Amino acid sequence: LLPACTLPITARACVDTLITERAVFRKRDGRLRLTSVHPGYTPESIVQGLDASIEVAGELEPWKEVAP
Repeated sequence: LLPACTLPITARACVDTLITERAVFRKRDGRLRLTSVHPGYTPESIVQGLDASIEVAGELEPWKEVAP
């Protein structure tokens, strides 16, 4: 995650959930919040690799794998 988008933007502030290979982030009160961490990762390892400022939810949601 970066503090600003470097690609052309077609719509501002239209995303409220971001799912990556490591975690799930949700937008709340204009800020991204770490809400779920995938198996094999910790909240600390996720936050450490980010350039953007995020909040960590007090209670993380368990990751639920969806069947194809």
